[in-house]
Amino acid sequence: MIKKFTTSSFVYAGSALLFSIGRQIVFLPILHKIAPTLFQEISFLLVLVDFLVYSMGASISDYYVKKVTLNDKKLELYKFLFYFSFLSLFSVFIFLFYQFSLLASVLIAIYLLFYIFNTLQMKLFFNDMQFSKNYFYIMMRLIPYALLLIYCSLTEFPSLIYFIISLILSETIAFYTLRKQLDLTYNNISVSSNFIKKKELIYFIVTYLLISLVMRLDMLVIEYNFTSKFTEYYQMISIYMIFINPIILLSSGSLLSILTKVEYKDFLRYKYKILFIIITVSIISGLFFQFFGQYIINLLYPDNSLINSYTYLSFLVIFTTLSFQMLKTFIIKYNSVKKLFFYNTIIIIVSIIFIFNFIYFIVSFYLFRLFIYLFQYMKLEKE
Repeated sequence: MIKKFTTSSFVYAGSALLFSIGRQIVFLPILHKIAPTLFQEISFLLVLVDFLVYSMGASISDYYVKKVTLNDKKLELYKFLFYFSFLSLFSVFIFLFYQFSLLASVLIAIYLLFYIFNTLQMKLFFNDMQFSKNYFYIMMRLIPYALLLIYCSLTEFPSLIYFIISLILSETIAFYTLRKQLDLTYNNISVSSNFIKKKELIYFIVTYLLISLVMRLDMLVIEYNFTSKFTEYYQMISIYMIFINPIILLSSGSLLSILTKVEYKDFLRYKYKILFIIITVSIISGLFFQFFGQYIINLLYPDNSLINSYTYLSFLVIFTTLSFQMLKTFIIKYNSVKKLFFYNTIIIIVSIIFIFNFIYFIVSFYLFRLFIYLFQYMKLEKE
């Protein structure tokens, strides 16, 4: 199990690192210099899209993976979930609520739909251990960012609409290109959903909405309640994500697919070894950023004052985020949906209690989130 995980994870981590470097080191710092207003608009758009993709896309694709066992692809379930993804178009009302224009809201909803299509589609490759396919997808996702930088350098009035259109085109091309490479022989399969517990799926999606809130709650609360700190906080977190995203993404992407090949009893044999590895990697990464995080952020965002005021945030954010994200995958795979719903609700309620103060909220949010997921992981043995 560990050998299979390590080999596949390195392949997947390479593609994740490529995207992190392209977006966080190249795109965002340059955009901040040449179009600071657009930077703030796009940074919040990315937070909102990531939140919705996880709530809708990751919930649908992970529900599929949760049901897949060994070599059974469950293509009838896959086809049903593909059509079910069209409900994501209703996200247009969410973007309107956040005061995006009608045109922008409609376009973002279409982009979100194809993003979800690709999220589900990539699971078929991952379940067959074809993680190298992600390199092509990552390259397609980076093209809109390169085009936006070129566009911003040529005009004094950069537009968000052109960026969203390029996002749609890149996701659409990636979808149809990768679809041709899949062995999908379900054309004659009925799309009937009688085989699926509809309430279970809805409950799973709502639970993922809560998990997504738990993952992005800091950004959403700070943007709403501590607006003046949002840009600097986003800059700081985006730099951290450059280096820890490969670990996070391999633990949520490749690992969940790998676990479809693993019996629960086999996982229990390695449960404490896995926990030791998770904590060790998280501590080492946290210590690294405690010493070097401030210099890296000041290099890319010299005007950022947040990291200079709260230097200890580096270790806190990295250690707790890495541990939480890696534990999350095992909990999603092996814990019941009802327990996921309950524990994530508790995290949100407790964190909201501390929104009267910026630093109290950040510290309590990160620490309590890790504590609850660690508690769930330790309880898995009794399932």
